[in-house]
Amino acid sequence: MAKEVKDLKEQVFEVCEHLEEQGENCTVRKVLDRIEDYSSVSTTHPFVKAWQEMRLAEREKLRQSFQLSPAFLDSLVTEAEKINKAALRLEQEKVENYKSLSQEVSAELTKLAQQLVASMQEAEKLQNDKRALINQVNVLHQTQESNNTALNAKAEKLVSLHKQEVDISVGSGVRATLFECTDSTLTLSYCQK
Repeated sequence: MAKEVKDLKEQVFEVCEHLEEQGENCTVRKVLDRIEDYSSVSTTHPFVKAWQEMRLAEREKLRQSFQLSPAFLDSLVTEAEKINKAALRLEQEKVENYKSLSQEVSAELTKLAQQLVASMQEAEKLQNDKRALINQVNVLHQTQESNNTALNAKAEKLVSLHKQEVDISVGSGVRATLFECTDSTLTLSYCQK
């Protein structure tokens, strides 16, 4: 039984060492989870507590062995303050640079937004101009059709008048033949009998 307790103590200490190496806290539950075929909290707890007290004593002894002189501590604090001030200056410079870049980006975005608005207004103006030109072309087409209709009517009237003249002339011995009458063109051929 004494050998069994000694073996358990060694196992608990090994598990606690391993947990500490892994960066974990050494607890009874974690130790029991890692020891096979053993689950007694009341037997394991004193060994875990003994290991924790042993580690605490080792750390305190180590701390005492590294006692630093007040002069060294003062210089260490002075250097730490210098490093801290330099780091603060660097952070302030970064903040100022960020603010400056942010303002530049904001100004550029504003400029681009204005250009976009101007481009959209120009595009709208071009669309309106296009619509106006299309309307003008439509009006011109209608006017042209109207003028063509009026010209055709005048041409038919002229053809009719010339036909009468030709008929009159034919009675006087002149032969006329109507070759073509298109839009506003009238082609007549006359010849003497």
